[in-house]
Amino acid sequence: MAAEHSSDLSAALSALPSKAAVKDSFDCLDLRTSGFEKLLTGTWLFRSQEGARKPSSPPDWQKAQTSEALSKWLAAWNRSESLHTLFPPKLLEFPDIDFVSIRRDDAIQGGAVLNYGPSHAGKDFVGISNIFHRKSWLYGALHALIEPFSHRPICTYETDTELLPVYRQIGFQDVGTLTVWQKL
Repeated sequence: MAAEHSSDLSAALSALPSKAAVKDSFDCLDLRTSGFEKLLTGTWLFRSQEGARKPSSPPDWQKAQTSEALSKWLAAWNRSESLHTLFPPKLLEFPDIDFVSIRRDDAIQGGAVLNYGPSHAGKDFVGISNIFHRKSWLYGALHALIEPFSHRPICTYETDTELLPVYRQIGFQDVGTLTVWQKL
């Protein structure tokens, strides 16, 4: 890891407020000399397109389309209301972002944020982040969340190495490492 940064990067890092986070998508920076600490390290995961046609969404798969639905999604995602401000209702207006959940017995059992695009080599990618689920239901939750996208390649990351075998079971491959740094 390089300890030296360009003057532009150093200026940008110093302009960030305390507690700001920086995602190092290639795990190639050492930001300790710029006043940051590692917040998390994760594994990038990729699953190729598995089919040619778009399957229908399962009946328990739902998008949050209203502020009320987003509030319920946020409550299921994380109990810390201060983190809910990361996802304001305005995001519901963006066609390339969806807050999806799997509902059973009128309760959210799992969910994720989906980001559609960009296109690369004629294929439209789906990015999945902020995955949550019942503790014992990761395989089923992941399978249900990605079921409508067998016709598209999918990229995500995981910070818990004990969960990586579950991703591999449903066709994901490890493709690199990322780090998120937080300014002290």
